[in-house]
Amino acid sequence: LNLQCWDSDVLHNEDMGGVSIEIDQMRSWQSNDIIMPLEGKHGKGDVFMKVTYQYSDFTECAQGLIQVKVISAANLRDTDTFTTADPYVYLKLKQQDRKTSVKNGTLSPVWNETVYLHTEDVSDFIELKVFDKDVMSDDLMGSAVLNLRDHCLIEDTAVDVYVQLETKHLSKGFVYLQLTYKSSI
Repeated sequence: LNLQCWDSDVLHNEDMGGVSIEIDQMRSWQSNDIIMPLEGKHGKGDVFMKVTYQYSDFTECAQGLIQVKVISAANLRDTDTFTTADPYVYLKLKQQDRKTSVKNGTLSPVWNETVYLHTEDVSDFIELKVFDKDVMSDDLMGSAVLNLRDHCLIEDTAVDVYVQLETKHLSKGFVYLQLTYKSSI
């Protein structure tokens, strides 16, 4: 695992150094407190982190249920000129679609709502869109695609996912989700 630290400034970003962590040296399924000195040309100081390494062979997860907890969003794109945004999340997996409730007057909504989607294959993906609810037609605030294979889903274990939204080739805002895989019964 390689981490690079940057100092973000107005005019430019400065490389502060990096660290490399050997995953096979970490304790699997346990929280690992790590303190490492920054290395590199400008490496000064230490990095303090808490890393949890969870190995799973996701190929075992085929048919089942994906529990999607839509927790919150932040820094959403404002699509309204004269009114406030009223966002909701739309999720689609194949022919299944689900929506959260509408949160009025905010660009940083909190939902804490759970939806369920049936999956048949590890290569399934979930389409995620955030819309601004309007009287005439809802405006797209951003979208993303989640490939289930990209997430280490372990049965009955919630995985935190931060989804960067894009619209018209611009990144703006993110949605915080928790995904949990449940095998078919």
